[in-house]
Amino acid sequence: MRGGVGVLAAAAGFLLIPWSLGFAAGVLLLSHAQHPLLRIALGGLSATAAGLLIATGIRLLLPHRERPTALLFAALAFGLISFGKLPLPIVVFGLVPISIGVVSLEKTRTP
Repeated sequence: MRGGVGVLAAAAGFLLIPWSLGFAAGVLLLSHAQHPLLRIALGGLSATAAGLLIATGIRLLLPHRERPTALLFAALAFGLISFGKLPLPIVVFGLVPISIGVVSLEKTRTP
């Protein structure tokens, strides 16, 4: 809504600041990586992050649950990450252009 300044503010708020805080915490905790209590805490944190990612994906999919194409791409993304063991950025950057193309083809075919 605010042009270039809005883009920079959104990037800083959603990406830059959380990434830098997480990276700084990781560097500080790296020297204690073998400590059993820290390993348990990080295991719980990673499970929480995975649950939040799955819940966010479901919440984003709910408005589109009547569209078979959306369900197909959601299932494809889930399968590539879960069973194909592909990293999330590769799956996202691979499926997003394909899904945009499929949706644009669907819109041109329907009046």
